[in-house]
Amino acid sequence: MFRRGNKAVYFVIEGVNSFASTCFFNYLFFFLGDHFHFGNRLNLWVSALYGFIYIFAAWQGGRFGQRFGYLNALKLCCWTVMLCLTWPALEALVSEHADAQTLPRMVGLYNVVWAATAALAYFGGGEIYEWFGWKTLLFYLPGGLFAAEALLALWIANGSAAPAAPAVHLPPSAPPAETKCFLRMAWLGNPFAYIAVNTVLAVVPQIGRQLHLTVAGSGLYCSFWFFARMATFVALWFWTGWHYKFRWLAAAFAVLIAMFVVMLSVHVLWVFVLAQVAFGAAVGLLYYSSLFYSMDAGDDKGAHGGIHEAFIGAGIFAGTAVGAAALQLLPESANAGVAAVGGLLLCGFGGLFWLRRKK
Repeated sequence: MFRRGNKAVYFVIEGVNSFASTCFFNYLFFFLGDHFHFGNRLNLWVSALYGFIYIFAAWQGGRFGQRFGYLNALKLCCWTVMLCLTWPALEALVSEHADAQTLPRMVGLYNVVWAATAALAYFGGGEIYEWFGWKTLLFYLPGGLFAAEALLALWIANGSAAPAAPAVHLPPSAPPAETKCFLRMAWLGNPFAYIAVNTVLAVVPQIGRQLHLTVAGSGLYCSFWFFARMATFVALWFWTGWHYKFRWLAAAFAVLIAMFVVMLSVHVLWVFVLAQVAFGAAVGLLYYSSLFYSMDAGDDKGAHGGIHEAFIGAGIFAGTAVGAAALQLLPESANAGVAAVGGLLLCGFGGLFWLRRKK
């Protein structure tokens, strides 16, 4: 019988979830371009719609898991197939009952697992797309993985009847005022990271064409930031000196903005690859901060996980909607979207310092 204290299976579900969702969503933009002639503007609108739905689904999914149980949220995904119900529940499951020493390790392992499987999916997805066709990559492979995940979630939920360990109310690893301040700053920084990330993902097919890359080549040369993010997660997992240090948040935000502009403005392959490495490191620290502070700040881990994911949805929606609107209003300007999203990122950077001063 499965015991809730054994968290290994949660990481298996997490990895499957990440691999399948990366295959479907990120290569959807190539499919839309190849079959429906979508360009940057329409791909950005598609991403904005996804982000808008994600906000409310993740927020309510986190509240559901907090109120009715994280395993029930996983069981519900068998019937609704809603991705946003799974992430807050998984984040809470790997973090619950963790003490001040164990929590950083659990959050670190969680981040490394999903980032590694996402990197592998993007790296190899282009080859699958070209060799086995878009139906296999977008539907058959993710569908099979999600079905296996659903069965595994049902097995866990039905086999966890053994009483769970009693809830332990753990104090955060920093003073309450500092914890609250950093939680708010991280919740601000992470959606702006996703503003940059999903804008880049939506326009990767066009970047690949400008760099004369096939779909498989785009998967290879545009996956460097995925691996850089994963490597950053590993480093931050073992080194905790960045906890509750404002300079790391601020530096990551500044690098994010600079590399975003370089990646979308300089159409030289080696510059694009090098910029991705710094971009992935910045995204990794901003995401890691949001999740760690969400899990460290009190016992409402499911609700905090839902808010963390909802802010991701807000970032996806805001960035791609602004970029699409700029291209819609200024179709003759190829860099209108980059300028508009870059300006939005600068506003977020100013907001980070405002929150710090408000403390």
